[in-house]
Amino acid sequence: MKERMAEKMRPAAEIVEELKSLFEGTAQRECCRCRVIFKIFKDFPDMRGGTSMNVKTGELIPTNSIKTLSSGYEMTQALGLEDECRCNKQPAGRFDERFRVKDEEGSPIANVRYRIYANDKRIQTGVTDSNGLTERVVTAGLKFLTLEVDI
Repeated sequence: MKERMAEKMRPAAEIVEELKSLFEGTAQRECCRCRVIFKIFKDFPDMRGGTSMNVKTGELIPTNSIKTLSSGYEMTQALGLEDECRCNKQPAGRFDERFRVKDEEGSPIANVRYRIYANDKRIQTGVTDSNGLTERVVTAGLKFLTLEVDI
């Protein structure tokens, strides 16, 4: 019996290194919950049409959109679970980005009319510039945006 138990025991440092490798790519200051959510969504297979729900707002979010987020904390926030998170409270901050509209070959398309939506509300309209870029979209916190174009 003692021999079996000794075979199963491993040094703590080895176990810690194994756990670290599981969460490679996540922010070091994230809590275990955020790291686990990151690992789950990053390893989840692509599912066209698959959605996850923000538990606070009921908003359905494409699962593939969650997979593109760069940290478990951002994923936790997108799912409405940040109140249960034990991370060093990170400010949501402002998001300030542009979209680039491209054709099938990946070349930018100029002069395309577009509309940008957040939570099914139109927040911006315009025409892409010579580089296929929209105007900057600034939001107070993390939002999932939808871009519609007239091609």
